[in-house]
Amino acid sequence: MQATQTVSAKAVPSQTSPSGSTILYGGTIKLDFERKTHTYKVTDLSKLTTRNVPSVTQILDVIGGSKVWGLKQWAANAATDYIRGAIRPGVSYDELQIDQIIEQARGNFQTVSRSAKTVGQLAHEWIEAHLRASLYATPTLPLPVNEQTRKAIQAASAWIAEHFKPLTMEHRLYSREHDYAGTLDVVGEVDGQLAVVDWKTSKAVYDEMRLQAAAYAQAWAEMYDVRVPDRWVIRLDKETGEFEPIRFPRETFRRDLQGFLAAKAVHVTLEAMKISKLPRTTIAANSPAAVSTAASPTAETQPANAQMPTPRIPSRKRSISYLRSGCSVVLGGATYDVKDQLPSIGGQRTKEGGNWIWQVPLESLEALSALCKSRQIRLSPVTASLCASKPFQHRGHSRVQSASDGL
Repeated sequence: MQATQTVSAKAVPSQTSPSGSTILYGGTIKLDFERKTHTYKVTDLSKLTTRNVPSVTQILDVIGGSKVWGLKQWAANAATDYIRGAIRPGVSYDELQIDQIIEQARGNFQTVSRSAKTVGQLAHEWIEAHLRASLYATPTLPLPVNEQTRKAIQAASAWIAEHFKPLTMEHRLYSREHDYAGTLDVVGEVDGQLAVVDWKTSKAVYDEMRLQAAAYAQAWAEMYDVRVPDRWVIRLDKETGEFEPIRFPRETFRRDLQGFLAAKAVHVTLEAMKISKLPRTTIAANSPAAVSTAASPTAETQPANAQMPTPRIPSRKRSISYLRSGCSVVLGGATYDVKDQLPSIGGQRTKEGGNWIWQVPLESLEALSALCKSRQIRLSPVTASLCASKPFQHRGHSRVQSASDGL
């Protein structure tokens, strides 16, 4: 649901097209979300170009870190807990019974996960419905019967009543400066200060959460030119439903944002490597190619009257040139050979002066280098002095433009 977007206490109406797309940045950007594939698509309405952009959660998947380690330890604990409960002192077990206990223990984390979700997610769903009803007059949910869930809801409701005023929910965001998208749970005022608020059903507050909140705050500031001073995570414990509100320090915002952007650079590079991987070719020892290689005569053993093999003329090496221009890189040369892969690293194809030009974000330069290397394409920079005196060549056309023109 794309709700009315707001900035502080003053309402800012959302610009939503009949197709359900979200229109942003004064009508110049259209943002679409595919729920089935969890994919965000951005259309530049001034250039009529559409491409996929990474989501905040996809970017942070490359980190894992404490969250992944915590989940592994939790799964191991679930297995040992099952074994302790299944094995009785003084009872003998045969091989089949032991194997059955081990197999049940191996999958016990799935059973525990389902019961944990019942507590944490029930509380989350009720609170979400409560907030939505206060904003949009939608129906509320009946209070759950489960005692743990009721305790979590009561603690959260008391905090909301005393500290929190929601302004908008499920808000689609897109950072035009850093090229990522996401959906924020809630934006509101906590103790009178504008804040992004993310509700989590988890065992702990992980370090990656502060990076996620920084990414949301940055995108909001870009979209509405309003700084978001505070970032909150409201945690509901998976097993107990324990309520824990956490405010991240304001002074670490820049550091946290830089950490998120570093994760994005890794994500973009890994995605480019997935696309550009070439299948490895191996030669069996008894294959004709291997036998032919082994049997090839050397200069010492080759007969004097033997015909020398025709020298192989190396093919012309393909190359792509690039020129930095602000936050992007303009490409020229053999871009046609990688045209299908360039959109995956943020590449955009635009038409300028009757010619088609490829551009990629500056932070994707390493990913572009990996892509060219995998395709055996030389990547080289174009200096400003050379550009000012010589045409910048692009396959199929040439374009003369000095560096001062912002090529």
